[in-house]
Amino acid sequence: MTSRVMHNLPKRFKEVLPDVALEVYKNAYKFAWEFYKGDKERSHRFAWKAVKKSINEMITQVKWN
Repeated sequence: MTSRVMHNLPKRFKEVLPDVALEVYKNAYKFAWEFYKGDKERSHRFAWKAVKKSINEMITQVKWN
C-alpha cells in the first residue's frame, strides 16, 4: 500500500518536495489509511495537510533562528 502511494504521486511532487516532506506524507497516509478504513481520498487529504503543517513549522523555526 505505501509503496503504491509513493509511486502514484506525480513526478513533479517527488522532484520538488524534500525527502522529509515525502516521509511525512507517507507516514501520515499510512496512519490515515488505517484510521479511515481504506478511504483513499480522505487519506490523501489528511497526508497533504500533515505535509503543509510540517513545512510551515519548519519555516517558522528557520525564521526564529
